[in-house]
Amino acid sequence: MISTALLILFIVFYLFYSTSKKADNNPIFNLEKWINQNEKLSKIIGFILLLMSCIMLCFFLGLGVGIFVLIISLMAIGSLIVILKPLKIFKHKTILICFIVCFCIEFLFSNHL
Repeated sequence: MISTALLILFIVFYLFYSTSKKADNNPIFNLEKWINQNEKLSKIIGFILLLMSCIMLCFFLGLGVGIFVLIISLMAIGSLIVILKPLKIFKHKTILICFIVCFCIEFLFSNHL
């Protein structure tokens, strides 16, 4: 479930980055066109998803560690998005494959079985 929370954090930062005025807004996905047209709604959705991710991480890891992992993950994911989005590396397939691999690794090595 941590990989799901990190995917949600990726979506949150991507939403906020796409609504930024300073960012280069060359749409990669069709979703980005919608994000640029509905900036206020996109920011509201991003904030709700951020809270949801924070709650998930705090539930699974505890309050202190959950907030710490949220901050560290947001910085790491944010720096990757800022570096890699202008290169247009993000595609639906690459994001989905990365999420599936991370989810499988998390499921295989979790001790909740």
